[in-house]
Order: sequence, then C-alpha cells, then structure tokens
Amino acid sequence: MEKFSKGKAIVFGWEATKKYFWFFCGLLIIVILVQAIPNVLSNLYGEKLPLVSAAFSIISFIASTIIAIGLIKISLKLYDNTDSPKLSVLFAVRGVFLKYLFASLLYGLAVSVGLLLLIVPGIIIWVRCQFFGYLIVDKKLGPIKALKKSFAVTRGNGWNLFLLGILLTGIFLFGLLALLVGLFAAFPITIMAEVFVYRFLVERSGSLEAVPAV
Repeated sequence: MEKFSKGKAIVFGWEATKKYFWFFCGLLIIVILVQAIPNVLSNLYGEKLPLVSAAFSIISFIASTIIAIGLIKISLKLYDNTDSPKLSVLFAVRGVFLKYLFASLLYGLAVSVGLLLLIVPGIIIWVRCQFFGYLIVDKKLGPIKALKKSFAVTRGNGWNLFLLGILLTGIFLFGLLALLVGLFAAFPITIMAEVFVYRFLVERSGSLEAVPAV
C-alpha cells in the first residue's frame, strides 16, 4: 500500500485554512458553543438537580456526535469543492446519525478493550479504524462495514497515521497554548489534513461504491 505524505497532509490543511479562514472561525465558535453550553449547565445543576444534570450530559453527548458528523460532511465538501461552505451542513445528520452513533460506540469499546489487554492492540484499533465516520458519511456504509473498511484501507499506513496523529495533536496543543487564538488555525488544519489522508487512502484502495451497507 502506497504511503501518504504527512507533510502534504498538513500543507493541504494550511492552504484550506487560508482559503476558508473566516468560515472556519465561525465554524469553530459554533462548535465551542454547542458543546460547551450543555456541559456548563450539567455542571451547574450537578449537585442540586442530578436528573437535570444527567439530561444535559445526554444532550452534550448527542451534540458532540452531531458535531462530529457535521465536521466530516463539511471537510468532505471543502475537499471536493462541491459547493460553497455552509455552516448549516454542521447539523445535517439525517440518515447517518444512528449509524455513526453505533459505530462510534463499537469503536470506543474496541479501543478500550484493546488498551486494557496489552495497550498496543488498542492503539492499533484506534489508528486503523479511525476513518469509520468518513466511510459512513461519504460511502453510506453501515457501522460494522465502515469499521472493517477503515481497517482495510489503512493497511500499510498504521505507523504513518500514528505519527500524523502525534503531529496534529501537537499542532492543536500549540493552538491552545497560544492564548486559544491559535485554535483558529489549528482546528481547520487538523480536520482538513485528516480528510486529505482519508481521500488518499480510499482512492488508492480501489472503489468502495459497490460495497453494500450493513
């Protein structure tokens, strides 16, 4: 399997950031607000009204799932230049929400079990199956098929993906340390570098269009 270039992925992320900078600024603000407000309310009512707090925790989880799907949709549209970016796409999760939710639960469980066993299996699953969401949104695959296909298309690139993950985490942490202002660059670089790698791996693994969903 041909290996992708970590440098090209990050450069692509940077170029996309410059091209759509103000769009990404608005996107990041919405993401922060949607995810932060339920968490703040959950903590606020934590001791006095535990049921209300639990409800806001559930809302926070659902909101995070919606945001994750929306970011994948937006990054794919920007990569493919299919149309002008729209913030409303962030909440367009109809038809994929339950698939993504189920797949993410399976993914989290598999990673956790792998980490508990010998750590390394968990890291391998985390790295190799990370594109399940893209395959659900982009190729309309079912949860299990998406996880399997992610593991398949990343064959031969596990170590490369692990190193890219470290680089992108470093960029994101640097953005946090830069008085949070750096997040307005680190955030789009990260998501666009990831979609660059996804497209690279899928294109070189053959067409998935005929694969049936499960």
